[in-house]
Amino acid sequence: GVAGEMTRDSPYPYLPAAELLLVAASVMFVVGSVFFLPGWYIRSGDILFILGSFIFLGKSVVSMRELWGEKGRKVLKDGELGADFFENVCYFLASIVFTLGCVLWWPGIYPDDESMLVGKIIASWCFIIGSLGFVIASFCNAMLLSKSKMFKLIPGRSGQTVYTLAFTSLLFSQLGGVFFTTGSYMYRPGFNNHCQRHIRKGWSEIAHVDNLGDVEALVARLSTELNISKERAEELMPSTDWCIDIEAYGTYLYIVGSFCYLAQALLYYFIAIMKERADRKYGKKANGDDSDSDSDSDSDDDGEKSPVSPFTPGLLQGDMRQFN
Repeated sequence: GVAGEMTRDSPYPYLPAAELLLVAASVMFVVGSVFFLPGWYIRSGDILFILGSFIFLGKSVVSMRELWGEKGRKVLKDGELGADFFENVCYFLASIVFTLGCVLWWPGIYPDDESMLVGKIIASWCFIIGSLGFVIASFCNAMLLSKSKMFKLIPGRSGQTVYTLAFTSLLFSQLGGVFFTTGSYMYRPGFNNHCQRHIRKGWSEIAHVDNLGDVEALVARLSTELNISKERAEELMPSTDWCIDIEAYGTYLYIVGSFCYLAQALLYYFIAIMKERADRKYGKKANGDDSDSDSDSDSDDDGEKSPVSPFTPGLLQGDMRQFN
């Protein structure tokens, strides 16, 4: 009966631990992005991004498997279930594409410059498409949260707190996707200019010579430093006072986006803990109330059932996928 439903074990006892894994994956994104900065360890950053993507990939596979196993084809017909399912589909596909981009971006795997250029072009578009997949996933999450009845099922102020945390985490998710998408565009090889990493120091020295106003002297110095013709040196000279490495700025956006995803993951973890505590607290209360009311229920002359607590752990426990 109701008492058995209220006291049954959570069908997802691993949820707080699973959310903690997403926190770890987001930390990998943050550290990996920092490693992509000039002078850092690109290979290490690549490995961290691959590991983080695999964690998101695994979480999505588990969520899709459970949802399809529990609801079957109903997930394709029901709006709320569909948003839940396709959110995880987006994360699944985006993680695969993003991981492919990381593999293609790996330094030293290409036999020549032409192959490296083609590989980096494909990799950058994998980053772009994968990041857009994260944005679409956050859109599905917004649809799901707008339909979810879970917040009303948590008694007291906890429901409002979970509601606020859920929509705040959604904001961070969308911002993270936007920063990742924008940063990915800046990784396209076509945006490379005279500020490439291997000549950045040389140009910095040129820009600080005493005869800065002497354009001919600057062209001659640049031509000598890079062992190129003066005509080519004039093409490489910046049209502004600042030398901007587009790829580095893309990395900065990745760092900001990674922090957004980290904030989202931390909020999800807090939500998982709050839901688990609410389930234990109010589930036990409802169990006690149900036992106390058995005699009253049996003595009802009109045959009507006694009212039960509106708090239904089956729905509250339900499925934490709606926050992922």
